[in-house]
Amino acid sequence: MIDLSKFKDGIPFSALKKKKKKTKKKKRSPSRKKKKARKTKRKPIKIPPRGVIIRKSRGKLYRSDGKKLILIE
Repeated sequence: MIDLSKFKDGIPFSALKKKKKKTKKKKRSPSRKKKKARKTKRKPIKIPPRGVIIRKSRGKLYRSDGKKLILIE
């Protein structure tokens, strides 16, 4: 603490500033690299119901089994 016998009028601010306890600096841990998130979500490929035949690029015919498209020919 501060010796109060020195000061007759009161404790000056400068004296308090000298005795102020300093806080410890916390060391920062290395920052982890963030994974980039997609800005736009990918649209899922729409598969038609089972048995449907569709014509895609260059006139090729595809038959659907409800889960995937199978090339005919």
